[in-house]
Amino acid sequence: YYPLDNPCDHAFQLGLLAEHLRPGATVLDCGSGSGYLSAALALLVAGSAETGGAVVGVERRSSWATSCVPKIAMALKAAAADSCASSALDLDGSIMHRIMVLPVDGAEPVFFPHAPFSAIRVGFSLSSSDGEEAANLLQQLRRGGRMVAHIAGHSRLRVFDKAEDGSVSSFQ
Repeated sequence: YYPLDNPCDHAFQLGLLAEHLRPGATVLDCGSGSGYLSAALALLVAGSAETGGAVVGVERRSSWATSCVPKIAMALKAAAADSCASSALDLDGSIMHRIMVLPVDGAEPVFFPHAPFSAIRVGFSLSSSDGEEAANLLQQLRRGGRMVAHIAGHSRLRVFDKAEDGSVSSFQ
């Protein structure tokens, strides 16, 4: 597993996913760790209760999955309390009802709530870009969606785009 826990890495991933992170989008955050990036993703897709998106975080270490929920709640409450951020992001109290963190391995063939996803962020190394792990996640990617992942043995992130016809292309 390749932990992408550096804020610069998070910012780079958010940049690669930016066009897919709009209010109303659904996002899968695989390997959500501390929940830091899940909270940032929730702020980007939040919107209001009527227009808001959802974030599903998955973390294979159940103790981390359990402990990150209060951290995410604190981060989102702080953002909602900040009048500038709250109005700029169109936040309301419903944001916490549209984010969840599940204690499961994101690489396993599991169908997650809110799928298919507009964007998938993978915070661990996939064994290959055309292996079973990648295929399991790409099945949950919406047509027109994007997945960003690190592939074992490669130093750069790989971006997967799913076209409207369901075909998948990728680049580094």
